[in-house]
Amino acid sequence: MKVSAFVPSLVLAVVATVAVVGAQPVLVPETYGGDFWSRPRLTGNWGGLRDEMGKKGIVFDADLLMIPQGVISGGKDNVGDFWGNAEYTFNLDTGKAGLWPGGFLRVYAISGFGDTVNKDAGATVPVNFAALVPDLDNEATVLMNLTFM
Repeated sequence: MKVSAFVPSLVLAVVATVAVVGAQPVLVPETYGGDFWSRPRLTGNWGGLRDEMGKKGIVFDADLLMIPQGVISGGKDNVGDFWGNAEYTFNLDTGKAGLWPGGFLRVYAISGFGDTVNKDAGATVPVNFAALVPDLDNEATVLMNLTFM
């Protein structure tokens, strides 16, 4: 196949895989309540507030990843450290909130905190990939995504 015939074929293949995507509000469970093992989120329904906010199209979620880590032998230094990532997501369906129909807002931020062994391990690749986000081995809070439709 000639290069001149390959490029249009490649462009056509890429265009064929593209689809129109609309705003996708998050699914809100019937209730955030329930016992510890059956509720959809660890912190429950906040005394009913989370359920009421969900009915009005307001959903806030926070997730936490905690990573104890250490270099047992080898590397540049034998140390133990602790790294964490916190993720925050806020979704607002403006139609359900009574503002205007068809609008949607999503805010996503992430915080990295603690100490990592990436520099102490002496490895050619990071031993803790979670410490690469949001700022290479540095504590930071960063807005990762802001979508308004």
